[in-house]
Amino acid sequence: MGRPGQDIPVHCLVHREALCAKAVAMSHVMTPVVECINFIRARGLNHRQFRMYFKEVEAEYREMLYHTEVRFLSRGRVLIRFFELLSAVELFLVERGKHVPQLSDPEWVADLAFCCDLNVHLNTLNLRLQGRNILIIDMSDNIVAFKSKLQVWRNQLGEKDFIQFPHLN
Repeated sequence: MGRPGQDIPVHCLVHREALCAKAVAMSHVMTPVVECINFIRARGLNHRQFRMYFKEVEAEYREMLYHTEVRFLSRGRVLIRFFELLSAVELFLVERGKHVPQLSDPEWVADLAFCCDLNVHLNTLNLRLQGRNILIIDMSDNIVAFKSKLQVWRNQLGEKDFIQFPHLN
């Protein structure tokens, strides 16, 4: 325990949030995404052709991001990039003889969009729980607020209101 006036670092709240992110991993979404990315990134020729393909079609992105289990914040960025490049990724894979049926399944694509949006919300929460001079009460308030938002989002999703889920919308 620190002396009065000393900073006492708190990690447990951030770790709980990280565990929450892992609990909603939705492996039926992540597995095909990671397999597609690995197919593109792990083979040098595919990776070079993929980058050239995007240069030709003047895509906003020139690179597919790797997913890293160690850094769960990367999950959200990877999912969003993959979602935004989905049709181009699917076309690229089909041209190389790799058919991934999930990429054209509307229900799977909706789950992918939901994962994108949920990870954005989790990443936002994570950033609010980090940094210097953040008091434990502020961290706790952020978590309580997030739990309340989850209830509101559940109700909104039940009513097909996707305002807080732009990718799913």
